[in-house]
Amino acid sequence: LTTSSVEEEEEGTADGDETSYGFDFLLSKVQASEMELKNALENPSSLINAVKVGENRWRGIDEEAIEYVLGIVMASAVESGKYDFSRKESVEITAPEAFEFTDKKFPIEVLDFVLRKFGFNNSTTTTTTTTTPSVGKKREREGEEEEEEGGEKAATSSSSTAKDLVVQFKLERYIKHRFEQNAKFNYIEVINAVNEEITVDEFKIDIVKKGEEKEEEDAKTTMDACTALFAGLAFFASENDYKRNIASALVANAMPREPKDRFTELWKSKPKWLLSELEPYLEGMVKTPGMTQEAMLLKYCRVSTNTKAGAGDLYSKR
Repeated sequence: LTTSSVEEEEEGTADGDETSYGFDFLLSKVQASEMELKNALENPSSLINAVKVGENRWRGIDEEAIEYVLGIVMASAVESGKYDFSRKESVEITAPEAFEFTDKKFPIEVLDFVLRKFGFNNSTTTTTTTTTPSVGKKREREGEEEEEEGGEKAATSSSSTAKDLVVQFKLERYIKHRFEQNAKFNYIEVINAVNEEITVDEFKIDIVKKGEEKEEEDAKTTMDACTALFAGLAFFASENDYKRNIASALVANAMPREPKDRFTELWKSKPKWLLSELEPYLEGMVKTPGMTQEAMLLKYCRVSTNTKAGAGDLYSKR
């Protein structure tokens, strides 16, 4: 699904036979277990953006189309006057509700995917959970156990609010589209540009306020808040760069998935990293079965003591 195809469906002229793929066909094309593929397809926060369009059938949807639908859903939700985005907790919106307040512009399956991706609705409302005939209850339990033992969890982070997810998506789209990896950019200009595209005022980025709202014993400076905001998207090469409003683009989702190759890119971008800076870039890598995050860090990194008091250890090329 692309923006043009979504627009065509909005106008009622889309080709109903647009390509979709069955689970067994997809399984034959990827190097993944049944459970891994099932989780990737059903998890709206995975790197695979897939919309379920029938029994065990899926269609991909590109990021431009996701952004297009998200913008109209949020603007329409505000115009409806039925949703209060000023509350601290996330606003719950179901696909049938969005189908109505967007004047039935989009397929309900697409709305369901977008709402789940951005934390407005954490349950599938249009169909039952996909279970392929070859994936039995025992295999599902085994997959759940693997996740609990340290495997990559295939679910939207419960600690991420809808605002967090929308802002992260918008920032990533902006940085990926306008800057090459390792290119420097004015992060204030990026924040302002993204804020202009966000239709809900309560979702706009207020980096100073975000830093000030922390409890006193866990207070963060504005630089700490900026570092968290751009985690997995960009980094500050030095405090001097930060003071000049400069950040270096490095988008985790655009980097190689093989650990060796990704770490090579990381060391090329910056020779030494704090663990807190490094962690967002560990997500999405191909994981060797049975290897924990700690073991992977020991394999690819050398750890040294940071001379800056209380700053934590530094990780560099082994």
